Amino acid sequence: MKYSHPVIDGHYHILEGWFNHEGQDFAKSAKAYRDSRGFDALNVCAVPYLEEYHTDVSNNILAALCKIRLPGTYAHGGLIYSDDHTPAYSPEEQYRDLMEIGFDGIKMLETKPSEIRRLGRAMDEPLFEGWFDAIEKGGTHMVWHVADPGHFWIRECVSQEFVDRGWFYGDGTYPSKEEIYRQVLNVLERHPLLKVTFAHFFFLGDEPQRLEEIFGKYPNVNVDITPGWEMYAAFGRDPAFWREFFVKYADRIGFGTDSGDESAGDPGIPDIVYRFLTTEEEQEIWGIRFGGIALDDGTLEKILRGNLLRRVGKTPKPVNRDALRRYIAKVRHLIRDDGLRGKIDGAEL
Repeated sequence: MKYSHPVIDGHYHILEGWFNHEGQDFAKSAKAYRDSRGFDALNVCAVPYLEEYHTDVSNNILAALCKIRLPGTYAHGGLIYSDDHTPAYSPEEQYRDLMEIGFDGIKMLETKPSEIRRLGRAMDEPLFEGWFDAIEKGGTHMVWHVADPGHFWIRECVSQEFVDRGWFYGDGTYPSKEEIYRQVLNVLERHPLLKVTFAHFFFLGDEPQRLEEIFGKYPNVNVDITPGWEMYAAFGRDPAFWREFFVKYADRIGFGTDSGDESAGDPGIPDIVYRFLTTEEEQEIWGIRFGGIALDDGTLEKILRGNLLRRVGKTPKPVNRDALRRYIAKVRHLIRDDGLRGKIDGAEL
């Protein structure tokens, strides 16, 4: 499906290493995805410590290589950690390295409940103060995943499939959703000018008043509409309200899909999100039915691409290849897969 409006997917991942499950390398896979919809660009959000996909620092490196091999691509890099779950080296130095390489922003997933439990870290602890201070002072854009859908803490509301994936958080070993918000809002209190886009609508699709209060207090906070589908269920309950909300906050909402080389489990997800914004068509996914909100062209321009460009620049930053070589030399011992390490060692820079 080719889209009739210009679109940038602001939330794309490389999660299967050098080759995806179809044997296609990461950059060719990204290009095929971009071209299939006619996207203007992709923003690769690196997650170099995601337990579910066993990612490591190679995820940052692949994102940088994707910028080289697929011109016009944006990338957001993440913190890397040692086996003891402490940052592999100073977070402030990691920020400087990512910026020197030419990353367009920062991606954070540390506040997904499973990652909080695994890393044993709170984002408002002093360890990360210099990291957030540098990001704020640098005016660097962040894409930040905070919490998860509220029903993931309620056992009878979580399917066995999601329990098996580690997405039930109500057994007492995970922080509550409100505790996670407390940590993140503490960070915003200390760094109120952080230029952050909270992924998945900040998981506040059922609390629009709360989101409005956050918008009012923090001028640089945005959200994206990357699914969780629970927020689309909320949108579907009152499409007229949400149409007005999206128009009112057109400068604070961005398009994203969570798609990637493994297609986020469903290659049709980008089309569903696009149709929600551009039509009133009734759609259904995973038993959730919702209608679209058929936004006007001016609002669509902002949400589909303009807001991201305003935050990261009209063109992606060039990759400093010497800086990338130095980074690879510095961190290659943290790449767990020998085959992937070999591919990176042999990559043309």
